[in-house]
Amino acid sequence: MSRFRIKKQPLIAVAGIVWLLAGLNVAILGVRAAIDMRGLAAIILVALAGGAVAIFCAFHPMFSKLVKKNAQRIADLEGGAPPRRPLLRP
Repeated sequence: MSRFRIKKQPLIAVAGIVWLLAGLNVAILGVRAAIDMRGLAAIILVALAGGAVAIFCAFHPMFSKLVKKNAQRIADLEGGAPPRRPLLRP
């Protein structure tokens, strides 16, 4: 079995892309839900926008600490990242 290693900077970039895709998926779900709503669309849209801002403000401190912690952990790794291990072993 070969071992895969990845350098620190690409690992941080991959983590950022994963978080970006997760956020995009949540945004798509929210837009689909908003489109399906009928009546009082302006009030609902304002409520959704206000809710999005409130959620961002609530979760930003938690996620920024998490990002800093993981970026520091990755930066402190010696050499490359540990080898990838398959989730399900044959």
